[in-house]
Amino acid sequence: MDEQKPLPPKNSWRPAEFAERHSLSPSFIYGEIRAGRLNARKANSATIITSDDEAAWLDALPSFETHRSKSPRKTGSSLSEEAGSKPV
Repeated sequence: MDEQKPLPPKNSWRPAEFAERHSLSPSFIYGEIRAGRLNARKANSATIITSDDEAAWLDALPSFETHRSKSPRKTGSSLSEEAGSKPV
């Protein structure tokens, strides 16, 4: 009986596979490609994203800290003090 060798790890994906791999929608991935933020290649009629392109896209994503507000979050008491009202 012939033993089959395991397939090597994948190093390229179709956009739908790539989207599933990253828990994103295919339309988001196509938007990233159209915007030039994610490089994709054509092999005949197939669109593919390589592991190198994946790594570059992931490295270019903004870190979570860049989206945080620079000022501290205001609580209910600090908002009322700022508005000039006095606590009852």
